[in-house]
Amino acid sequence: MKILIFTPVKNLYLNSLVAMHQFDVEDPLFGGEFELTWMQYRHNPSADGRVNVVNAYNFARDVMLAGTWDALMTVENDIVPPKHALTNLVETNAAVAYGLYCYRGAGHTWNAARGGKHLSASRELAREHWGYVVEVEGYGLGCALIRRHVLECLKLNINDDDDLHCDSNFARDLTAAGYRQVCDLGVRCGHIVNHHRIVWPDIEQEKLFRYTFGEQK
Repeated sequence: MKILIFTPVKNLYLNSLVAMHQFDVEDPLFGGEFELTWMQYRHNPSADGRVNVVNAYNFARDVMLAGTWDALMTVENDIVPPKHALTNLVETNAAVAYGLYCYRGAGHTWNAARGGKHLSASRELAREHWGYVVEVEGYGLGCALIRRHVLECLKLNINDDDDLHCDSNFARDLTAAGYRQVCDLGVRCGHIVNHHRIVWPDIEQEKLFRYTFGEQK
């Protein structure tokens, strides 16, 4: 299986870079090893000078479809995925599979949602799904595996709030098109907040997250 691993911004944190190059490479579906290609897109034009992540993702889509890759793996520059992220997401066999991580904003909400509610909305909801692969409504391309047939049919469109990102509209378009989206709550990623402080989903903590400082899990 050939996979294009893509980061949509210029600078990678060292923790993220190291983690991506430690992925397990055994193909759980077809045997053998993955054939991996890493790519960053360093030119993200926008009218006001902000980073245009949508432009970057669609560039990666075009490159992938012009080649022979079977899937696009997105890992944003401040995400620290576990070494089993790639194999686990492939094994779901879903059209789009997400790793679990916390948003950087206040409260560090988890990126996975069902029925319009994020799974970290309550401890009971979080415990019910912890460690399982669950169908979700998307939200968050920080760590995601997108199959080729999806990108053959869909482009990524800017979010309705015009913030030059595409996560929520892509999830909406996937749902409308009937594609299966899952989140593997065993693929728990760190999200670098600032100065190498990393936030992780953690069911054992009262607020459902914990911090480490430069540590990789």
